[in-house]
Amino acid sequence: MATRKVKARAANGEGCIRQRKSDGRWLCSLTVGWKDGKQVRKVIYGKTRDEVHEKQVALLHTLHTGGVVATSKDSVADFMDRWIEHLEAEGRVQPRTLYGYRQYAKLYIVPGLGKLKLAKLTSKEVQAWVNRRQPAGRTNAGRTAKAGKVSALTMGHALRVLRTALNQAVAWGEIDRNFALSPHVRTPKVEKAEPVYYDATEARTFLDAAVGDRYEAAFTCMLSMGLRPAEAYGLTWWDPNRPERGGVDLEAGVVHLRVALKRDRATKTTVLGPLKTELSRRTLPLTADAVDALRRRRAAQNQEKMRNRKVWHEPIPGLVSTTATGAPLDEAHALRAIHAIAGKAGIKRVHPYALRHTAATLNLSAGVPLLATSRLLGHSRINLTADTYSHATPDVFEDAKAKMDAILGRNA
Repeated sequence: MATRKVKARAANGEGCIRQRKSDGRWLCSLTVGWKDGKQVRKVIYGKTRDEVHEKQVALLHTLHTGGVVATSKDSVADFMDRWIEHLEAEGRVQPRTLYGYRQYAKLYIVPGLGKLKLAKLTSKEVQAWVNRRQPAGRTNAGRTAKAGKVSALTMGHALRVLRTALNQAVAWGEIDRNFALSPHVRTPKVEKAEPVYYDATEARTFLDAAVGDRYEAAFTCMLSMGLRPAEAYGLTWWDPNRPERGGVDLEAGVVHLRVALKRDRATKTTVLGPLKTELSRRTLPLTADAVDALRRRRAAQNQEKMRNRKVWHEPIPGLVSTTATGAPLDEAHALRAIHAIAGKAGIKRVHPYALRHTAATLNLSAGVPLLATSRLLGHSRINLTADTYSHATPDVFEDAKAKMDAILGRNA
């Protein structure tokens, strides 16, 4: 008696291949996960049964080896909204960073990629978006070559935001790969601009002209100690009851940097926010110029409190640099003050960050080790200091040559 051949059935969840009567296409539906107690199914299609079978085998291999299978039905725009809402609810991202994510999503990512399905996004489509939004060739930071285009620097920031968002999509199992991280997705090279700074003579001239100015203490700390503008504007007088804020301790001759003055664009208020990295949270000795400027500022502030006591109000108590009524400094006012001081001194006008660049440049030019300068600036990586301030060590090769000649001494 002939043995009857029994057709093997697919295991539960592995799906079966069938042909659709409406258009003749072949398809297979598989269970790829669970969400809220319900199965998550994925349908794969092909022109032939063999094509669908190959896709089925590849998909099952991915599942059985612990891989991630894309399941998202959202558009890129939907996902960006959901991702930003998640970051806001989680509360781990600084308000200013979150605002930046929103702006890059709104202005660049959603207009270019928003209608595409997240699970079907490819590196080719990401590169096409980058190419459409940027001018051709090299561009300097902040410049645009054509109307409707954005600089390579801005496009690079937008691409980084997209990459960060898609990393989260991978972690959530909504896509299996972050195509924005593909090496084939590139932006034009941004020509590096050398930092603007004062030489030693100009720096001394600036400090002399700043004496008595409302912003003198902040500017002196930036120029002589390398503080970031937001760190200088957020300096407070040391309060042992609030050590988490850090502050200026004139008696000990140090400043504990723990916070910076930040603008919360969502609430349109100025707040003190924690510094981001461990190396940016640092304690520095006060320079003699900084001590003198801070003492003058404390005396002037005490006089202002008495003179303007009826209108004096400190939204952030204990700030070193305030307006005549106790309010925090405004970045626009600080920029105008720097320009006014520079004009009074007869030297070039610079951006506030140029004072920090001046501190770094003068330190390195004077032979302060790169590591020490990096720690002074609060950089997270020493190569950031080296790359930014390579102009400050023009004699490094001559110095190395002289030392090697002295070691070997063959031509002495």
